[in-house]
Amino acid sequence: MGVMLVAGLIIVFSTIIYRAVKMSRDSAETGRAAPPVLSLDIAKGARFERMTMDGGRLAVFLKSDSGQEILIIDTRRGRLVRRIELMPR
Repeated sequence: MGVMLVAGLIIVFSTIIYRAVKMSRDSAETGRAAPPVLSLDIAKGARFERMTMDGGRLAVFLKSDSGQEILIIDTRRGRLVRRIELMPR
């Protein structure tokens, strides 16, 4: 019975130490990288109207002399997903 108790404690502490080391290694690898900078080309004279967040997507509404534009940005990956131009008829 004592052998089983000692073996169980060794397994529990080994698992805790393994997970702690793995988490610190993973966080050290991801912690070094700076967050990505996203540069967007927008029309000259475009004005920011508003923005809306839904989950990991950000919609930025712009208005310029040539029309309106909506930029859909994936905030998790830091990239432009879609550019929607609203053209007058």
